[in-house]
Amino acid sequence: CAKTVVCTPAAGAAEVAACRSGNKYVTLKQELRDLTNFPCNVFLDPADNVSDCDPLSMTGTFSPAANRTVYTSTCVYPDGTMRVKNKTCDLAGFVTYLTNFGERINKTMTRLDTTVAEVGWGISVGLKSVIQTNIIAPIETIANGVTCGFMGRYYREVIDGLCFQGAVGLTGIGQSYVACGVIALFVLVLMYGVWRRAIDNVNENAKLQASV
Repeated sequence: CAKTVVCTPAAGAAEVAACRSGNKYVTLKQELRDLTNFPCNVFLDPADNVSDCDPLSMTGTFSPAANRTVYTSTCVYPDGTMRVKNKTCDLAGFVTYLTNFGERINKTMTRLDTTVAEVGWGISVGLKSVIQTNIIAPIETIANGVTCGFMGRYYREVIDGLCFQGAVGLTGIGQSYVACGVIALFVLVLMYGVWRRAIDNVNENAKLQASV
């Protein structure tokens, strides 16, 4: 299905053009089939960090000791990451690689559903119990122990501060302004005397200069 034919010129121009186009198509198809650099990436095996690890090979067996399903060939490192291993393949391998993707996804989603069913109770019940014991219960204890008795003392302190201490402070500020005004008045009289003496000296000097 990837062989070219000999185009005979005697067949006519249109037939020759169609023949040559068919040969180009067959040649291109053969080049495509001969390629060996199709991406067929997998993951690194956490066991040795070198070998291939494909989720297609993942299997799960229920462990009574762990009370959950234990999986092999998960390709997951202890830190929860997966590391891609770049690989290439030919066209046939690429077709097989894509064909098996549905099974890879199915196994991954099946594991997800199984894990949720097995550990979901521990999260929904166990975690809720921990939060209730260590967070909610202490908050409720503090809230139940709080009364309004402290408000009377602070209310009296507010009244003392605003009505008594505040009034004394405002009175002191008013008296300070009056004292500043009196001092400013004395300074004004003093400065006027200095200015009057200076301007009289200037005027007198001007008269002497004019008479000379």
